[in-house]
Amino acid sequence: MASITTILGTHSLSSSRLTINNNFDNVNEELGLIANVLDTTSSTLSLTGAITAGTLSINTGTLNTFNVTASSLEAGVEATFKEAVILEKALQFTVGDTATFPAIPTLGVYIYTGTDDIVLGTAVNGQVLTIIAQNAFAMQGAGLANVNGADTSIDVLQNGSISFIGGIDNTWWITGSHKATIS
Repeated sequence: MASITTILGTHSLSSSRLTINNNFDNVNEELGLIANVLDTTSSTLSLTGAITAGTLSINTGTLNTFNVTASSLEAGVEATFKEAVILEKALQFTVGDTATFPAIPTLGVYIYTGTDDIVLGTAVNGQVLTIIAQNAFAMQGAGLANVNGADTSIDVLQNGSISFIGGIDNTWWITGSHKATIS
């Protein structure tokens, strides 16, 4: 914090000129230190130390891209981690129920309430997908075009499930099933 000397009401301008100049020099020095880390032209803050805050929010003006509080971390954009991610608790997926299965699934888990055959579109490398059957359903013919590990059909009984992971070739690989027949 800049060291500012108080000018009293009994001081004259001419006798306080040195104090006033010293005060401006001290303020300019502090502003120079701030300017070293804050570039107001490019809106960039460059720090080498830690940031301590109760909440950290990054917002583009239209999108909350990143928000950290004492109890949560929320990313509003796709995130790529360059190192291992260590989870000390459960991994939770958003579960959606649908009577019409989407051509390109975007959630990790669907409770399928329909009865029509499911046709899986292409996968994203590493994408995880589980389909839980509220009613029995099948995948056959065109429905298996992007699925590895099933030649003829996948039949999932009521309350059964089938799980997949997306491969590097944008196809689905079966990773698990319950009350399902894969042929």
